[in-house]
Amino acid sequence: MVDLIELIDGCLLGDGCLALRRASGWRNARFGFASTRSLTLLKQLQSWLEYYGFRYQIRDIGTDYQQLVTGLDPFFTAMWRRWYRNGKKTIPQDVRLTPLSLLLWYLGDGTISNDKRKWGKSELYLASVWPVEEAKFLQQKLLDEQDLHFGLVRRKTYRPEHYNLRLSRSDLSKFFTIIGTKPPAWVPELSYKWEVFYQNPKNFC
Repeated sequence: MVDLIELIDGCLLGDGCLALRRASGWRNARFGFASTRSLTLLKQLQSWLEYYGFRYQIRDIGTDYQQLVTGLDPFFTAMWRRWYRNGKKTIPQDVRLTPLSLLLWYLGDGTISNDKRKWGKSELYLASVWPVEEAKFLQQKLLDEQDLHFGLVRRKTYRPEHYNLRLSRSDLSKFFTIIGTKPPAWVPELSYKWEVFYQNPKNFC
């Protein structure tokens, strides 16, 4: 079974969230993760959370937009204290950048493109909602722990004060070796994120 903290970290690096609830007197938190593209990703998260005994529900919150929400639990309260400062999501110093957490981050907020105008080379981004200092922290931690070289690219539209992480083209093969060179069978609708790897593996040499 997956490591629960790695699961939470991978989700929180993207669109996952933790929230204290008024019903608990603001003492207990719950976990939430929304997806516009992959109900099966939510189903897999549900399966893992169910294994650990957490209560949950998947609900529609808009057209083609679903959200997994757990019940209140002391574990999520501890994770909230780890991930939030003054009520704002902040990268913890001990964030786990493992194959699982990177996979979940890529599935949730990663993109890859193959632009022929750039010598047929591919570019992989991990979307970030972090200000520059936190983005730099992630950049260095990815280098130290996984030997992955990322650059910082300032966002042009939504939250332009924040930065995305762009992987060095020379590390693309290494990245997919870490997260898996084949898409997980439980997210068939996200297999397109591996298409460039399959179609043109020489791009990653």
